[in-house]
Amino acid sequence: MAKSRRSRRGTRLDRTAAGLGRALGQVAARVDALQHQRQIVVDEIRQIIGAAEEMLADLGDAGVIARRRVRRRLRKARGAGRRRLSPEGRARIIAAAKRRWAKARKRR
Repeated sequence: MAKSRRSRRGTRLDRTAAGLGRALGQVAARVDALQHQRQIVVDEIRQIIGAAEEMLADLGDAGVIARRRVRRRLRKARGAGRRRLSPEGRARIIAAAKRRWAKARKRR
């Protein structure tokens, strides 16, 4: 009696493992398809950027000015750019570093 239960459990386990294997295979196939689509979109965007850069080059100096404006707008939109420290802030950072160094020297 115990032997038949084990064999049934084994077959259930086998079926479950096979089902999981199929599901993981489908997920892997879907991920591959999405990565392929992503690469296609990236290639299209690069083509568009290349065409836009050619158009700006055809404009000459006006293109350079336009490119600078675009870069500035992108920088502002991203919030990127160089961050400035006030002299007081810089002094506080330097003082804190010196305290850390002195503390480390005391430990030795």
